[in-house]
Amino acid sequence: MKIQSHFRGYKSRKNTNVLKLEQYKTRVIEQLHAFIESYSQNSYLQKVTPFQYEENELSDALFEHRIFKPATEVVGGGVYVGEW
Repeated sequence: MKIQSHFRGYKSRKNTNVLKLEQYKTRVIEQLHAFIESYSQNSYLQKVTPFQYEENELSDALFEHRIFKPATEVVGGGVYVGEW
């Protein structure tokens, strides 16, 4: 009888801890999504003007060996335009 009650208590505590952990994960993920949305809406990046890069082809001896590819979307929603 005592072994059975200890085992039931163990299973009950284990299931309770699993449920608490799942609820915690859900709350953390929701908070991260909320933070990302608020950060992207209030981001300083929206206020910064695009950087204009002027390249001097005459002074660069390796310019003709560069490989230029079209714009590529990177992780985080950014767009990379440049050479590879």
